[in-house]
Amino acid sequence: MARMGSKKHLKRLASPRLWQIHRKEAKWAPRTRPGPHPLNKSIPLQIIIRDMLGYAKTYRETKKILAEGNVLIDGVVRADERFPVGLMDVIEIRKIDQFYRVLPHPSKELILHEIGGEEVTFKLCQLINKVTVKKGNIQLNFHDGRNILVKVQDPTNPVEDTYKSRDVLQLVLPNQETINHFKFEEDVLAIIIGGKNAGLVGRINEIEKRIGHHASVVTLENAQGELIRTALEYTFPIGTDEPIISLP
Repeated sequence: MARMGSKKHLKRLASPRLWQIHRKEAKWAPRTRPGPHPLNKSIPLQIIIRDMLGYAKTYRETKKILAEGNVLIDGVVRADERFPVGLMDVIEIRKIDQFYRVLPHPSKELILHEIGGEEVTFKLCQLINKVTVKKGNIQLNFHDGRNILVKVQDPTNPVEDTYKSRDVLQLVLPNQETINHFKFEEDVLAIIIGGKNAGLVGRINEIEKRIGHHASVVTLENAQGELIRTALEYTFPIGTDEPIISLP
């Protein structure tokens, strides 16, 4: 039994704050399965359906909802109650036609923001790194574990590779067609995705890239003209003139 708890469950008292569950209501909570988001940056699908959205009261009811194919993440049906859901994921509850986007929040870390219209058809993904693969093609690796292959005609002059680390792509769901590219640069709108200012939005005013143990810093200017400083890895572009996504 102890072994099962270590693999499939986590003590509620030790669960990440972003799970938003009652710590003393029971001893165990489901542990997220390895997947597109790490444990400390994701929420098990069971907790989203039962505890955050209230569509089920018990584990059995949650399993039934998922088994019937009623829940999609980024346009794909997910029946695993331990599937990890994280930043910018789009959740669809098929039977009742409800959609949510996972967004950062200063106190809850991650929240479910209800969306509609064209917003349900796309997702924003941030480029974490890129690697050169066979035939000189470029593989883009994103924050949610997905990757996209950019085919290059001439490996000695890869003009198709216009992407840099921390850039954000707007992808159609679920086929991953790229419809927009937001560069990580000054004058771009961004949302802070971690730290005490998580969830705040501003225009990138300055990017201070540092070498060594001193973390790079980004300064954003909000709508009131106030300057906000945050870590480079907490900065997520979301548009140019206006945010491409709706916000809480």
